[in-house]
Amino acid sequence: MRLWWPTLLLFSIGSLAQELPATGGVPLRFAGSVSAPLNGKQLLANAAEAWRFSFGLEPGARMELDTTASNIVGTARFNFRSTQLNGREETLGTISYRVRITVLNGECRWSVEELKHTGNRAAPKGGVDIGLLTTGTSPPKRLPGMSHSASVKLWEDAKRQVTDRVDVVRRGFEARLRLVNGQ
Repeated sequence: MRLWWPTLLLFSIGSLAQELPATGGVPLRFAGSVSAPLNGKQLLANAAEAWRFSFGLEPGARMELDTTASNIVGTARFNFRSTQLNGREETLGTISYRVRITVLNGECRWSVEELKHTGNRAAPKGGVDIGLLTTGTSPPKRLPGMSHSASVKLWEDAKRQVTDRVDVVRRGFEARLRLVNGQ
């Protein structure tokens, strides 16, 4: 009868030692596709041209064209300033992201991923990095020097601005791709 206590104790200690799953959600990602009546080679050239007038206009934009795999991979960023928190120059900074464009015959697929906020390094107390933006309702880690409610406001503001910015640039890319294709 007394043998079940050590077993129960070992089981409970073992279950406490297991790591809890992360509640921060999955990394934020935007994706879509554009149809065009062109072969892959023509469409890749048009997508590279459309990049220049959309994602390529972002600060620090870089593009790598891989003609053998019919891919375009690039990075860009945009400046971030919180509209919710005034006087927090530590949260000023940039949100960088990666763009992947895959071209098939008659279709151009795009995705924007790896969205990451980096705070203002020139701020007197240093920058506050939000880090990788995810689908979660609050930052996955505590932001130094900020209350939980201020962190959540900043998190929501960053995600809203990212969504708006990606939508503007994406529409520019798709419009330019359609213009080049004569649709």
